[in-house]
Amino acid sequence: MSPEETERLRINLLIQFKNVDPMPLGIRDLIFGAKNAGFFAHQAPAETTAQLSAELDHLADPDLKFIAVAGDELRTVRKWKIAKGGRDYLERQGF
Repeated sequence: MSPEETERLRINLLIQFKNVDPMPLGIRDLIFGAKNAGFFAHQAPAETTAQLSAELDHLADPDLKFIAVAGDELRTVRKWKIAKGGRDYLERQGF
């Protein structure tokens, strides 16, 4: 994925979070939304999950704080929600 595609994917993820705020989203929901937007069309499911997990880790980075884990971090199925940093970033980008 090119740097431009990666940035578009990150924006797609943030928009998905913004659209359901304050509800959290799990990785399956996010993959579904990203695939509907044209991402991961020709990737194996394991590769898609690994790449999306890496992007979620990036967006949750303590320096960015674009998303946050919703609820207990020890849950079997982790979910995330948009944080103030993510809302501010989308606003600066015109979303």
